[in-house]
Amino acid sequence: DIAEALSPGTEKILFDYGQWDEATQTLTVLPINEQVKKMERVISETRNQNPDAIIDLICHSQGCVVAGLAKPKDIRKIVLIGPPAELNPKRFSKNFKRPGTKIDFTGTSILARRDGSTTIAPKEYWESIRNLDPIPLYNKLAETAKVIAIHANQDEVIGSLDFSHLSPEIRQIHIDANHNFTNRARAELIEVIQPEFERVPVVDEQDNIITYKFRDEVADDAIYRVSALWITNSKGEILLAQRAFTKGHDPGRWQGAVAGTVEEGETYLENIVKETREEIGVDNLELTPGPKIMANGQYRFFVQFFVATLDKPAEEFKIKQDEVLQVRWFDRDELARELRKHPEKFTSGTAWAFNNL
Repeated sequence: DIAEALSPGTEKILFDYGQWDEATQTLTVLPINEQVKKMERVISETRNQNPDAIIDLICHSQGCVVAGLAKPKDIRKIVLIGPPAELNPKRFSKNFKRPGTKIDFTGTSILARRDGSTTIAPKEYWESIRNLDPIPLYNKLAETAKVIAIHANQDEVIGSLDFSHLSPEIRQIHIDANHNFTNRARAELIEVIQPEFERVPVVDEQDNIITYKFRDEVADDAIYRVSALWITNSKGEILLAQRAFTKGHDPGRWQGAVAGTVEEGETYLENIVKETREEIGVDNLELTPGPKIMANGQYRFFVQFFVATLDKPAEEFKIKQDEVLQVRWFDRDELARELRKHPEKFTSGTAWAFNNL
């Protein structure tokens, strides 16, 4: 499901480090040096088949340690999901107390999992992880790639969640979840990961697509696409949204009700419908296309405006708080005064929309 949520223009290669038996629902864990060899082989084969490919890694649990040991070169981005802060066999084993579990560090261990499956850990595996310290491995990865660590606050598998020595270059995200990020946490996990791998169309001055770039790799002088929605009510009031302070562009400023960067595979209309649902919780709104203009300020983009009418109290909108701080209805006279006296509080397109829509 995570792979399916990523950009449609990217190829996904899924692999595990163990030997899975579907009939018995059993995973046999390989010694960690064998797991490293497998990652190296997969990356090498991928490069040989796609010499110009941009390669990213998404690793889960012990796979994060494997990535650290493999030290892969020329990787753009690495997402560590549920990375262990330590590999202490005895402490690790305390988290496996389900019926059917048998721990034997000198022989074969049988670990009963939450989902009903079984993990077999042979003696060679336990020997291979002794004296491994994952934190320096993660920090080394951050020297050559952008690294994001996503922690499960209720992780029942890895034990310690002490990441105080993790490099400040690694962005850390915490989610209320178990080790496998099941149920509601899975949707939140996908929501966090998805933007990291979204590609957007880069266009020419006639709005023809030239290529696609990952969001964080779009050059400052490149032209991209934005959709925007201007909502009024029957009183003539205008709904504005205040952008979250975590936004890369115009943090904390007021703008039209909804705006979003058009992604690969989307039209302007498809994007604004999606953004309206995600940012303010509104579906099935009748949208009328407005003008499309090119912004040539600090950032360059085409913006396709849409307009709609809606009567709804501001407090009833279900806003996406990592995108929007608040929404508010503005009287036209009030907004005109604010735009005149405090233009710095608004995005550059807000004044244009107020005067032209």
